[in-house]
Amino acid sequence: MNPRTIVTLLLAAALAGGALVAMGVVSPAGAEGRRGGEEGSVMELKKLTPDEERVIVHKGTEMPFTGKYWKNHDSGVYRCKRCGAPLFPSTAKFDSGTGWPSFDSAFPGAVKEVTDADGMRTEIVCARCGAHLGHVFKGEGFTGLNTRNCVNSISLDFVPGSDTGLAASSSAAATARTARRREWPLPEPARTRATRPPPGAPSLPRRPSPRARPPTRTSRAAASGASNTGWTRPPA
Repeated sequence: MNPRTIVTLLLAAALAGGALVAMGVVSPAGAEGRRGGEEGSVMELKKLTPDEERVIVHKGTEMPFTGKYWKNHDSGVYRCKRCGAPLFPSTAKFDSGTGWPSFDSAFPGAVKEVTDADGMRTEIVCARCGAHLGHVFKGEGFTGLNTRNCVNSISLDFVPGSDTGLAASSSAAATARTARRREWPLPEPARTRATRPPPGAPSLPRRPSPRARPPTRTSRAAASGASNTGWTRPPA
């Protein structure tokens, strides 16, 4: 192909791309923000530090027991570090002993589950901007909901206050938590009930206490009528 023709085609492509940007059809490369769900809305994304980008963008994992929120017990809302969307209520947080913040539920539609790259685990991401949050594990029995959203602290921002205005969890989730708490104390084991005698059964002789003191030499001699000198008391 003629070099002049190649240059002409490249210029035409560049002009066409500039026209699309001017019309708002596409965003320029490197522009901050991302199109939201509504037409014409722009999602403002926070500029991340290298450590935040390693986890949120490149799906890394922070070391356990080092994050900012793994032992936070204040009331409030946990939001996405990158876009600010509300993700988890503080009422859903529990101590799993793993060293990462753990939640048994999220705000409706706030978190999306996708298959992890290893093909075994389930990754959780922000449903709004796709930021990596962590992984979800089910069937461990930590709470009545049987779900543990294991989240990196570095992926979250915590806003203290009340979370009642965001419909933190469904009524089914609240019922499950209440039912879980009512299980304590645990019922008496069946084996203990089975060893009790039925009503009206004759009582068995009690076994001597293992702590009973054995008879002394003097008490044995007195019981047999002998003294310590070996003299035997004659019969009456």
